[in-house]
Amino acid sequence: MVAQITKLTIFNRALQLLGVGTKLSSEHQDTDNGAALRTAYDSVLRSSLEEHQWDFVTKNVTLSLISSASNLTKFGYLFAKPSDCLRIWSVYTTDPQDPIEYKSTSEGIYTNKEVTNVEYTYFTDDVSLFPSLFIDHLVARLAEEVSMEILNSDSRTSALQNKASFAQAKSASSANVQVPPEYKFNSGWLSSRGLNG
Repeated sequence: MVAQITKLTIFNRALQLLGVGTKLSSEHQDTDNGAALRTAYDSVLRSSLEEHQWDFVTKNVTLSLISSASNLTKFGYLFAKPSDCLRIWSVYTTDPQDPIEYKSTSEGIYTNKEVTNVEYTYFTDDVSLFPSLFIDHLVARLAEEVSMEILNSDSRTSALQNKASFAQAKSASSANVQVPPEYKFNSGWLSSRGLNG
């Protein structure tokens, strides 16, 4: 039987990576190491989820219209941004690979299309959804984040940064990670020289 991964498991694996022998018995344990891990965890998790278009935290939804009027800057429609949205990958009408122009603000998402969909990374702290290689990446990033506070060692922190980069690359390459589309500059001058890919 495979042991269930929990936040406590992630904390203890980060401590193990740091070379700290004492494990936590609870994620709320009142120790300096526990406090450091708890403080860093949410921001490390959010940034790790935002880094790539991980398939396990990607949603496609039709947005809810807030208002439509011609006085909404250059856009005619304002839609509610999903409350769990961390990062937008595509705003589109029918195909995520065919994005439309939009503007994302604190008010919502502005477009010129009456029906608008969005593909985005959502936030979850449900570790049971995370693939094992993403867990490895999260553990390495968390250890890197708290290393100076727990170890007070520049050389060890540098080594952990390298390990975190490797874990991130490994998890991204093995997961179904989508890279946002590149918008190429179309130039006759570049094309005539074979430089417009």
